[in-house]
Amino acid sequence: MTNPTHRAIGTTHGADALAAGPPAAQRDAAIGDRRMILAIGAFAGALVVCLLTLFALRDRHIERQRAEELAGNTAVLLAEHAGRLVEAGQFLLDRGVALAGPPDRSLPTDQETHQELRRIAGTSAFVESMFLADAGGWNRVTSREWPVRSLNLAERPYFQALKAGSKATAIDRLETNPFTGGSLIIMARGLTDADGAFRGAVGLAVSVEYFRNFYQRIAETYAMSVSLVRSDGLILVRRPRIPEGVGRVHRFPVAFDPARESGLAWGVSPIDGRERLFSARRVPGEELWVVVGMDAEPIRERWLRQVRTYSTYAAVALGGILALTVMAVARARREALAWERLREANRSLEERVADRTVALTVANADLGAALKDKEVLFREVHHRVKNNLQVICSLLRLQADRLPQEARRGYEESLARIQSMSLVHELLYRSNQPSSIDFAGYARELAGNLADAFTEDPDRIRIEVKAMPLILDLDTAIPLGLLLTELAGNALKHGFPDGRSGTVTVTLRHLDGNTTLTVADDGVGLPDSPTQGGLGMMLVRSLASQIAGEIAIARAGDGPGTVARVTFPWPRLD
Repeated sequence: MTNPTHRAIGTTHGADALAAGPPAAQRDAAIGDRRMILAIGAFAGALVVCLLTLFALRDRHIERQRAEELAGNTAVLLAEHAGRLVEAGQFLLDRGVALAGPPDRSLPTDQETHQELRRIAGTSAFVESMFLADAGGWNRVTSREWPVRSLNLAERPYFQALKAGSKATAIDRLETNPFTGGSLIIMARGLTDADGAFRGAVGLAVSVEYFRNFYQRIAETYAMSVSLVRSDGLILVRRPRIPEGVGRVHRFPVAFDPARESGLAWGVSPIDGRERLFSARRVPGEELWVVVGMDAEPIRERWLRQVRTYSTYAAVALGGILALTVMAVARARREALAWERLREANRSLEERVADRTVALTVANADLGAALKDKEVLFREVHHRVKNNLQVICSLLRLQADRLPQEARRGYEESLARIQSMSLVHELLYRSNQPSSIDFAGYARELAGNLADAFTEDPDRIRIEVKAMPLILDLDTAIPLGLLLTELAGNALKHGFPDGRSGTVTVTLRHLDGNTTLTVADDGVGLPDSPTQGGLGMMLVRSLASQIAGEIAIARAGDGPGTVARVTFPWPRLD
């Protein structure tokens, strides 16, 4: 049995462990947890900011790269376009040179030449007019009108360059057309006589609006500025127009390097002062450049839209991190407060446990003393019952000694029954469990007593006991012991008459909640007409019913002898 004192001591130890638990350490751990939570929250916020910065820088690079690719591709397209127009103009100038006649002749001035110039100029949509001028700079014939009005070109820069001996095609800008008042781009080539002296020039006028309208269709979608520029910085055409009061010769942020076909640079426009991305492309074979300027503000705005989107996500993430951090810190604070309260509760619990421990110690001491008294009482009861039964057996033996031999058998049977009960009480007295016995040991001792009681020569009839260990309570052990006494006694008395020898086998088996007690002998067996109403059989049936068992007695199946089986449930079914 479990000692109640042990339970009290275990309870005391549990209270001590709880009282001596780690509230202070847990409080310090809770403070450390709050610091860790704040550190994790700060790290997560810094990570979000770093990712936002990285994404913003990446998108800035992507937007700039995309703008540079667009500006470069546009510059290539417009340079190819300008190159094709210059090639067409060169071809028209070649025809104009042929129309000017041989070097040794003066320039033609007739109406037929006017008509031919007009026809040649009409073959190209971008050409507004063609003209022939003599060495003095006077217009001799033009495709625009007949007869030609008096107009001197000697002061024009392109004419002066040709007169100075330039062999290249001169390209210049004319701000005011004397005929229409508009702006023109002039392409002119010098004429020489047979001696190589300057004899005049052939030129054509290209409408500035033609270029500007074409550039408008290309550049209006992307907020670009497009300029056709000479290598010396003279702007021939610009879309949008150059503001009033601003000159036409400028130094762009991108250099016009003759050794390179293109250039790319970010800088401030010399015309309007706006920050732009400049992409320059050289017109093939000419000292002309197409300069595309993309306004930096739309590029920056597109980038900022992406940044604002990322910033929204980052703000949501930072808000979530802040909320989680606040919740975690609040929870850690609550835990710290809870540990403080637990420490106070432990102090109170220590006092209560100490009081209860004292009370339980006293109560356990009383229970232990009572338990010892009870065990002593049980042992004393069994001892006295055993002694009383032995006294009864002694009295019966004294009485039997005065009777004839034939009358003693009834006394002997009663003595065997009383001794079986006495043996139960003796075993209970000797055991550590005064309320139950091991029936296997009991059967072995009882078998020895029965052999002494019912046989004069113990060597003639041998009793073998094959019993499994089985712990039975007193209410089951006494009826089962009486059953064993009756069945074994019957086998010893009736199974071996006329001095026959043999063996009585007692078997006790327990399997699947049922226990079987078997008493078998190899004697003469049951008579042909067995008696069913004897005192012994009535007693056997009564004892079997007390333990809810079933009794079966029959001849041995394959030889002489008798087999008696008692089967009963154990543990008992209530």
